[in-house]
Amino acid sequence: MTRPSRGRYGVAAGAIACLLATTGLTSCSKDRGASPTTTATSTTTTIPVAEPPEVLDAGAAPRLQLRPTMHAGDQVRLRVATDVIVHQTVDGRQQRLDTPPIVQQVALTVTDADDTGYGLRIEIDSVVVNGRDSDLDAERVQALTDQLAPLAGLVGTSRFDHLGRPIAIEIDAPDGLSDSARSALSGLRDQLAHLAPALPEEAVGVGARWTSPIATADGGLDLTG
Repeated sequence: MTRPSRGRYGVAAGAIACLLATTGLTSCSKDRGASPTTTATSTTTTIPVAEPPEVLDAGAAPRLQLRPTMHAGDQVRLRVATDVIVHQTVDGRQQRLDTPPIVQQVALTVTDADDTGYGLRIEIDSVVVNGRDSDLDAERVQALTDQLAPLAGLVGTSRFDHLGRPIAIEIDAPDGLSDSARSALSGLRDQLAHLAPALPEEAVGVGARWTSPIATADGGLDLTG
């Protein structure tokens, strides 16, 4: 048995910051006068279960089946720092936008666990924009701060099967998110479906190797792990 590392969920939490920081930055350049929406949304997405990883080398004996070992109530808190550089084309002109570093405090809690899998709750406690380390002027830093402020309080839940494959994702968007940020959540659900590498079905030992590709793309943003 093995307990999945924090890195598995840190990537998922970081994806939230990465996508919404990108959305907030680009909308700052196009929709400075737009008002944020105030309607909260909650959407559950069922994910087609991918094939188990392909084992390239089962490793040395003795071999064991690797399975996530979770317990209801397990909790970790992560500090997720994201620094994004965006290349975009607006009206035929290319622009390079460098966002300020964005730091989130994220709480991850196992909601339930059994032999069939487990549930994970993700909550963003706080979001801080560091405007000192950026090419953006003060106006755009403030616009990005305003865009991301409603992220504090965002809650998401995911369901994983016995191999650690995500099978369902639900995200509750907090009040105050802009229309563009809400739109990004749809792409985020698709990306999170590929950000948790699965464990192999068969038993493996020391030195084992298997493939579990998780590359995906959305709106020109490529994530590979």
